[in-house]
Amino acid sequence: MNYRDILKNVPKEYCQRVAHRIGLTDRLPASTLQKKLLQQFLNPDLLKNMVDRLGSHERSALTMLAFSCGETGVPFHLFNRKLNQMSRGWSHLSGEVLRTLAESGFVFAIPVGNMQYHYIIPEDLRRLLLKILAPDVDAGLVSPKETPRSVRNDGFALIRDTFTFLCSASQYGIGRTQQGSIYKRTQKHLLSRFEAPEDTPKVYDRINPTEGNSDRLDFIYQFCWRGKLLAGDNSNMRCSQAGHEWLRKPDAEKIADIYDDWLEYHVSKRPQASIALSICRILSPDGWALLSSIQEQVAKFNVNPIWMQTLYSQLERSFVNYLTYMGALAFASVGDDIAIQVTHPGRRLFAGEPIETYAPEESFIVQPNYEVLASSFLAPEIRWMLNHIMELHQADQVAIYKLSAQSIYDGLRSDISLDEILVFLRTHSKTGLPQNVEISIREWATRYGQIYLMDVMLLRCKNENLAHEMKASKQIGKYILGEISPTDLVVSRQKYKAILSLLEKQNYMPLPEVVSLEEE
Repeated sequence: MNYRDILKNVPKEYCQRVAHRIGLTDRLPASTLQKKLLQQFLNPDLLKNMVDRLGSHERSALTMLAFSCGETGVPFHLFNRKLNQMSRGWSHLSGEVLRTLAESGFVFAIPVGNMQYHYIIPEDLRRLLLKILAPDVDAGLVSPKETPRSVRNDGFALIRDTFTFLCSASQYGIGRTQQGSIYKRTQKHLLSRFEAPEDTPKVYDRINPTEGNSDRLDFIYQFCWRGKLLAGDNSNMRCSQAGHEWLRKPDAEKIADIYDDWLEYHVSKRPQASIALSICRILSPDGWALLSSIQEQVAKFNVNPIWMQTLYSQLERSFVNYLTYMGALAFASVGDDIAIQVTHPGRRLFAGEPIETYAPEESFIVQPNYEVLASSFLAPEIRWMLNHIMELHQADQVAIYKLSAQSIYDGLRSDISLDEILVFLRTHSKTGLPQNVEISIREWATRYGQIYLMDVMLLRCKNENLAHEMKASKQIGKYILGEISPTDLVVSRQKYKAILSLLEKQNYMPLPEVVSLEEE
C-alpha cells in the first residue's frame, strides 16, 4: 500500500493536522492538500529534513517500525511490547512517541479484521525512510576483515534450472507421491542437471521436511505450481501452455516474476525475512556484511519472540540461499560465518526496477565426440530444442550436452522429425555438423518405429471349423484383421461391442465378457 492510497482513505481533518504540524497551510481542498503532502513526504530531501527534526525517541521508534513492519504492517500489541522493551528509560513515553509519529504523517493504523489493527508505513515512504535511517542500522553491521576471495554468484542459474524443470515436465512429466513430494528418482534426475556450484552452502540442498523435496527443487516447483506453469494431476504434471509462454519471456522478467512470488508467499509470512530484506536494501553497493551481524539486527527489530539459536540457520537457509539462487546476493564463507553482498541485479530487484537484460546467443558447438558446448545465455527456444534431443551432462557457464541414441529416441518420441533435428543442428552449430555425428544420428533414427506394439483383441474359437465360419461370413469377416493360429483371429479392440452384438444375433452364443490371458 503506497502513500497515495492511504491518504485517499483518511479524513480531511487528519490531513489538515499533519499539514499544520509540518508547517504547510491546511486551508486547501482535500485533493490539493493530499497532493501537497505527497510532494512533501515523497521528496527525499524534504523527507530527510522532517526526519532530522524528530526527537531521539521518535527517531528510534520510527527506525524500528520502518525495518520491522514490512508491507503488511505489524500488530499493535506486539510493536508496543517491543517498543517498551527497547525504550527502557522512556517506556512511559512510548504512547506519546507513537502519537507524534502518527500526527506527523509517518505512521498509520489500519484494521485487519476481528478488531485488530496494524501499524504501517506506506511502502513508498518506507523505502525512502530506510535510506535515510540506514546509518542508524549500518553502525551495527560488521564487515569481514578482508574482502572475500572465493565468492559464489549464481547469476541467472535459477532461470536455467527452472527451464530444465519445465522441459523435463514437458518430456517425461513430473509425478508426486500422496505426501506431496516429487518421486526420488525424478528428484535425482533433475538435481543432477541443475547448476549446483562446487562451493554449495551447507543447507543448499537440505530436504524440506514439509514436502520431502530439496530446497531448490521445492522452490522451483512451488513457483511453477502457483503460477499455473504446470498442468495435470499429481501423478503426471506437464508444462502447461502458460509455462511455454512464460519460458519465452526475457530472463530478466522471469527473475522479477520469481522474486515477486517469493515476496508474496515467503517474505510476507516470515517477519525475520522481511527485516533481513530491509537491511539488505541499505547495504552499500560494494560492501559486505556478516550474516551474524544481520542476525543481531533482525533480532533487535523482530517484534515476535524468536530463538537466537535457530535464527541464523533460518536466515541462511530461507533468505541467503534463495536470494543467492535468484542472483540478488553474492555469497562467501568466512570461517564459521557467512558474508553477503548485494549484486547489481539484486539492488534493482530490491528497488522494484527492471533488471538489465542481455542479448541471447543463437549458436553452439557440435564436437566429433558427440558433445555439444552451449553458453548458459543461449536463447530459450534453442535451449528447449537441445533439451529435447540431447542429454544435459553438465550445467554451468558453459553447458555440456551429449548426443546419443537414447537422446535422439527421446526427440523422435516428442514428435521432432529427423529432418528437423538435422536442420536445427546445421543452422545453429558454429563449426558445422561433423560428418560422423550426422551419420550416427541418421543410423539411430532409422531404428525408430521398426518395432511397435498394436492394441488389438483375439477372437478365439474352440475349433478350426468355427474359425473358418467366422472368416467365411461376410458380416463377421470384415472385422477380422488377421490370424495368429488356425483358431486365433485378430480383431480391432475398438470394434469389440459391434462384433459381440453380431455374434449374439447370429446365435453363436459368445461369452459376454472379455477373457484375460490369465483366465485361460
